[in-house]
Amino acid sequence: LGRCEVSVHTREFFLDRLEAMDMTMLTCLSTPARFIIRGLEDDRVRHFQLKLDVLEEQTASYADYTWLKSHRLLDRTKVLYKACKNTYFSFRLLDFGCQLAETGRIPNLAAANGIFDCAKQIWELLLIQPGDWDVVEAVFGTPRFSTRL
Repeated sequence: LGRCEVSVHTREFFLDRLEAMDMTMLTCLSTPARFIIRGLEDDRVRHFQLKLDVLEEQTASYADYTWLKSHRLLDRTKVLYKACKNTYFSFRLLDFGCQLAETGRIPNLAAANGIFDCAKQIWELLLIQPGDWDVVEAVFGTPRFSTRL
């Protein structure tokens, strides 16, 4: 639908993934009403409670996966734009996790958007190329988001 993303899930899939603190489903819960074509009317959604320990683990795991994907995109597939975007997305996921932990929702879906512009400028300024992952880690840190790694 133009520049918008559409997600369609079966009721049980959505509820199962929501129970597991899946960030995609948690983001769906925070989507402004004007963008929702047909909401899910279910008591499990109305009375949904975050499990902070599961949220922390899921957020850290997804952010770590995305960080590693950025490295793979840079060095193996050599897709610079996507590698940069995944670097940013790791931090966006952490921001979403913080908002969820603080408020139970993601009230500002655009809060981390400025990080992408910053990351993109850094990649362009430093002329990041395949093989430069050490430079990316020097600038952005060497995060290990998940405590289980």
